[in-house]
Amino acid sequence: MKRLLMPGLVLLLGAANAPAVQTKYPSSKAQAAVAAAVPDQDRGCLGKPSDRSSELCAQWSAVDVSASALKWSEASFWLGIIGAALGLLTAVAAFLAARYAKKAFEAAEIDLRPWLQFTIEPGWASGREDGYTAAIVVKATNIGRTPATDVSCLSETHRYDNRVVEDHFLPFFKSDVFTDQNTELVSLLPGESYTFQVLSDVPNDDTKRIPTIGIKLGYKWSNGKRARTCRAFHSDYRWEGPTINPHTGNPQWHSTEQRFWVAPVNVTE
Repeated sequence: MKRLLMPGLVLLLGAANAPAVQTKYPSSKAQAAVAAAVPDQDRGCLGKPSDRSSELCAQWSAVDVSASALKWSEASFWLGIIGAALGLLTAVAAFLAARYAKKAFEAAEIDLRPWLQFTIEPGWASGREDGYTAAIVVKATNIGRTPATDVSCLSETHRYDNRVVEDHFLPFFKSDVFTDQNTELVSLLPGESYTFQVLSDVPNDDTKRIPTIGIKLGYKWSNGKRARTCRAFHSDYRWEGPTINPHTGNPQWHSTEQRFWVAPVNVTE
């Protein structure tokens, strides 16, 4: 027991007599050097959004600039869309206005133009061995509001065929020929009428197709524009005779009945 206590007592005595440890702090110059070498801690961007010494502030400023640029880009995009829409609406409005003005002008022009209509009546008719010649009385009337000038009346006769009626008459109606060697030209004031007489020469035909006469009434507006009223009529004649023509010595037939009815082809412009 004594052997164990003696070494422990010696250690305690040595520790009590050992010198105390002293802590040494760096001098103020050393502390200033270290502070200069270590950057200050980021102070943040609170209250000083323009503080250039703050890295965080610089980052937020960059974000703000990007967000502002994005907003301006979006605004520019929508302004462009609105501008394009307004441009389209303006173009549509201009188109509609021009169309309306054109229709209004056309309506006024039509309202102030001459319009000719006509009726027909049978005249004389003379038959012969190879066919017949008939006179048709055409009464033209200006139902428009301005005078019609260079009014003329032409006729053309065909044997009617249901399959080719338009082939027979449309070329005649659509042509720009309004006069021949026997044409008389007149002018008609609004409400005025004039009576023409045209001839229809019809050869005999064993096919029994109905003789059809096309009548073309041509005239001009006061501005010189050409117009026409065209219509075709089927015809039917009854004959008595024959008698001898005292001038030619040939047999001739006289018509006892003449009838006309409208054929399904006409042109008005």
